[in-house]
Amino acid sequence: MRKLITTVQLALSLAIIISIVSCGDKDEEPSASLAFDGSYNGIFSMQGVQIGTWTMLVHKGQASGSFDYITGSTAYTGTVYEGGKLEVNITYDDGSTTETVITIKEDGVVSGTWANSDVEFGELSGAIEVTSFDGSYNGIAFSDDMYSASWSLTISKGKATGAYSGGDGNGLISGYVDGDGKLSIGSAFATGTVLTAQGSIADGDVTVVWFDTTQESGTAVGALATGAFDNDYEGTALGGGVVIGTWTLNIASGKAMGVYNGSDDSSAINGFANEDGDIYLGINQGDGDVVTVTGTIEGGDIAGSWTDSDGRSGTFVGGI
Repeated sequence: MRKLITTVQLALSLAIIISIVSCGDKDEEPSASLAFDGSYNGIFSMQGVQIGTWTMLVHKGQASGSFDYITGSTAYTGTVYEGGKLEVNITYDDGSTTETVITIKEDGVVSGTWANSDVEFGELSGAIEVTSFDGSYNGIAFSDDMYSASWSLTISKGKATGAYSGGDGNGLISGYVDGDGKLSIGSAFATGTVLTAQGSIADGDVTVVWFDTTQESGTAVGALATGAFDNDYEGTALGGGVVIGTWTLNIASGKAMGVYNGSDDSSAINGFANEDGDIYLGINQGDGDVVTVTGTIEGGDIAGSWTDSDGRSGTFVGGI
C-alpha cells in the first residue's frame, strides 16, 4: 500500500511540474488596448516631403483605415496594443511590401515610420479627430514676400482638404489639424511639383511656412471665412499720386475675387478679408509682373497699398 501511495504521489508531482512548465513556455497573446479608440487623420512623408494622407478608425482596439496617395488608395487593418503600439504590414499585388510602425500617445497625437521593399522609407504623423477648427478658410501664399497664389481650405473633423491656384498651376490640398491647431498640409501639381506646408490656426487666423520640390519656399496667410464684409467694391490704384488703373472686387464669405484694369490689360484679383477687415490681395499680370495689395475695410471703404515685383509701389483705394 505504501508503495502505491508513493507512486501516486510521484505521478501527481510530475503532472503538476509538467503543467507549470507548459504554462511557463506558452507565449501569451497580447490583448488589444481599448484606451485609444477613436477616429484619426494624418499625413505620411518621404525625406520630409508629404506624399499622401491616411485615415484610421480604432474600435475596441481594432484599427482599420486607408493610405491615400496621388495614384490610388490602400486599405489596412491592425490591432492597437498597450502603449498605443500598432504595426501594419501590407503586401501588394506585385509582391512588394510596406511595413508601418505607429504609436498613438495618450493625447491623441500619432507618430510613426514606414519602409517598403523598394528600400524607400519615411515618416508618418497625425492626430485624433478634432472639431474645434472646423470651417472654411481662404488665403494667399507668398514667395520672396510677393503674392504667388490663392488658396481655399475646408476643415471637417480635423481633416483638411482644399485647392491652390497660382502662377505655377493648380493643385489639390490635403492634410490635417491637431488639437493644438497645428496644421500639416501638402499639394501635388500636374507638373509633378509637390508642395509641403506646416503652420497653425489660432483665433481663426492661419499662418504657414511652405516649400516645394523645386527648392522654392515661402509663407502663407489666411482666415476663417466670414461674411462681415461681403459686398461689391470698386476703386482705383494710384502710383506717384496718379491714377494708373481701376478695379472691381466682390467679397463673398471672406473670399475676394475681382478684376484690375490697367493701361494695357486686365488681370484677375484674388485674396481674402478676415473678421477684422484686414484685406490681402494678389494680382498676376499678363507680363509676368506680380502685385501684392494689403489694406483694411472700414465703414464700407477700402484703403491700402500695393507693391509689385519690379519694386514699384502705390495706393489702392475705393469702397462700396
